[in-house]
Amino acid sequence: NASFGLNGTPVAPAFNNTSTGILTNAGAFIVTMPGIALNNSGVVSVNDGTLRLSATTFTNFGTIQIAAGKALDLLNTTTNLNGNTSITGSGILSLSGGTTNIQFLVQIPSGVTVNFSSGVIQGVNTMRFLNASTLNWSGGELKGLAKTEINSGAILNISGTVGLRESHWIENNGTINWNSAGSIVY
Repeated sequence: NASFGLNGTPVAPAFNNTSTGILTNAGAFIVTMPGIALNNSGVVSVNDGTLRLSATTFTNFGTIQIAAGKALDLLNTTTNLNGNTSITGSGILSLSGGTTNIQFLVQIPSGVTVNFSSGVIQGVNTMRFLNASTLNWSGGELKGLAKTEINSGAILNISGTVGLRESHWIENNGTINWNSAGSIVY
């Protein structure tokens, strides 16, 4: 139910996973898609190993499922988390470089760990970490008219030099562990 084709002007490759499509990473290996846009309205399911999207654009209107011990690695990627984005499972979401745009409420469920080491998370809405979820923030910037919310039972670990800019704010109702090597610049 997914299609691969040419899309846009100038002609650029794209992988379109439709609302009834399921894109599954089933293998103990890393899948890379440099320069190929991934548009998801269905389900992207990381069941084994790591699904790495590198130097591309990932636009999501669907579900992202990450199994325990598995990872979705967004490396130098422009990521657009739009309406109906749902993140499920208990794996790892790594943001390393690139820009992640939060246009609608995005909830990080129990068991999911987000490793944010470089790049930018920005937007006009809330990224909410629910009970037993974790944000490991070692680099990069949170910016824009958005909010990062650490709910009761959730954890924010700050361990590097990080940026908090352009009216972005952190609302803490959980636990923040601020490592002695961590600093926030604004």
